[in-house]
Amino acid sequence: MNGKDLLSGLSYLDEDIISEMTSGDFARDHGRKRWFGKALKGFGLAAACICIGMTGVFVHKQVTVVPQDEPVRVEISAIAVNEMDNVDGDRKVHLPDNCVEEVWSQEDLTAYFGRTLQPAYVPAGLKASPNNDKICVFTLDGVPYLDEVSLDFYHDFYEDGMPMMTKAIDAERGFTLTAWKKELMRDYMWISEEDQFEVSTIGNTEVTIGHRDMEYGPYDEKTHAPEGTYDLYVAAFVLDDVHYEFVSHQLPLSELVKVVTSFICETDQVVVE
Repeated sequence: MNGKDLLSGLSYLDEDIISEMTSGDFARDHGRKRWFGKALKGFGLAAACICIGMTGVFVHKQVTVVPQDEPVRVEISAIAVNEMDNVDGDRKVHLPDNCVEEVWSQEDLTAYFGRTLQPAYVPAGLKASPNNDKICVFTLDGVPYLDEVSLDFYHDFYEDGMPMMTKAIDAERGFTLTAWKKELMRDYMWISEEDQFEVSTIGNTEVTIGHRDMEYGPYDEKTHAPEGTYDLYVAAFVLDDVHYEFVSHQLPLSELVKVVTSFICETDQVVVE
């Protein structure tokens, strides 16, 4: 699958899922309890995804990976970043009445996805959420039905395990890793069709990276101007038929690239230059 297939394909529902969703059997809603902190608090279950029309121009940048016994070196100039024009969302996923919510351990996740979801490299000052050890998955007749899972790695957490806002900037600092096999309709971050769309290759994996300046408060009572903006990055790719998205808040691009490279190449020996 190439980058174009990845991004355009996310906008379609599987025919079986469409059939079920129109059958009237759906009776309850399920939404993520958090997405993108206060700035995008209205988002539902789906993670951010970078999207472009079919007429877009795709440019590939190759990141060279050296033998595994040597550090993986990445030149930041070889990483393509696409500016995202808009954010869409606010959607809930409907589940059949007989869906069962199961709590999966890290061992369960590893067995299902075929690899650990713990990145080999996590930036200094960040730690895993206590909720990462109790991920909920919905099954139907003993088979995973809604298998999208998210793991949080942030500077600190509230008592309920949700990422804590930083003091200087009223936003989270860290990243969320989302993985899923079964395709459901997802929300999008849009990139204009008129823009040249670039995809980087890390190892043998095509990675699409998007950027957006995210506003944070407090907002001026008269002008409604924000206090400022921070960098939000999204990295999306498919690896061994599993979809992955990394969404980072208040992290430099170099750190996101290092995390993603460590995950794809399964090594913490990554140097971003």
